[in-house]
Amino acid sequence: MPPAIPTITISSSLGAAAVVFTAGEPTKALGLEVFAVLWAAQFVTWGFWYMFIYPFFISPLRKLPTPRGWRLVTGHTIDAISRGLGVAARDWQV
Repeated sequence: MPPAIPTITISSSLGAAAVVFTAGEPTKALGLEVFAVLWAAQFVTWGFWYMFIYPFFISPLRKLPTPRGWRLVTGHTIDAISRGLGVAARDWQV
């Protein structure tokens, strides 16, 4: 389980509780709907941060030199498969 899941769950629970307590007619369905929406929104935001923002803009590893030919989705997989395993890695070391 990613470390953000408990934090997302706790903050969604607190947000749902705040909405239910301030609602004119609090119901269990309202609390569940608010919890689900808050949880999903926070999870999507966390996933976007974890996959796109942090590694490319925040991480201290973003400036490490890497071999040419890298792609966002596949990385170096296409090059390694088309040329054979190990061939591309040997060329990178030169």
